[in-house]
Amino acid sequence: MTAPKVQGPRPEVQGPRPEAPCPSLPLVDDALRAGGWPHGVETDLLDHVEQCADCQALVTVTRALMAEWDATRREATVPQADVVWWKAQLRARQEAARLAALPVQVALGVALATVCGLLAAFGNQVLAWLAGRVSALGTSLVVDAVARETSRVASISPFTVGAILLAIVAAAVLAPVAVYVAGERD
Repeated sequence: MTAPKVQGPRPEVQGPRPEAPCPSLPLVDDALRAGGWPHGVETDLLDHVEQCADCQALVTVTRALMAEWDATRREATVPQADVVWWKAQLRARQEAARLAALPVQVALGVALATVCGLLAAFGNQVLAWLAGRVSALGTSLVVDAVARETSRVASISPFTVGAILLAIVAAAVLAPVAVYVAGERD
């Protein structure tokens, strides 16, 4: 896509026209970069810089930036090589420990999910059995009330047995697969 062409005469710019940059700026820049300003610089160039505002601005800004650069280089501290090596080794060990713990964390999560599923499936039966044993001892009226309520819910349907067996088989199959997949990321 091209810009549309403007027809007609060019409009006049109002106000003063910007001046062309000083032709000595590259010479002043080279002298500043070589270091040793103002020593070792030709007197003609030094005289020109005293007269030219552009060159004076270049010298002022460049010297300020170079002074800041030198101060930064003096203040910068580079750590010793043995400290850098030690930190790299420490970081590598921490990363290896994190990766080694990953399969254990996955297996722990699968085991926790399996226990929660088993508790949800068998919780009523275990509670009824426990309440029945404790009520047989006659220790509390509360335990008797719990035993009566849980014995009403203690009947288990074939669908529940199938769901429990499916959860156990899924946990037995998925736990080793999860550990294998977590170990393959290395």
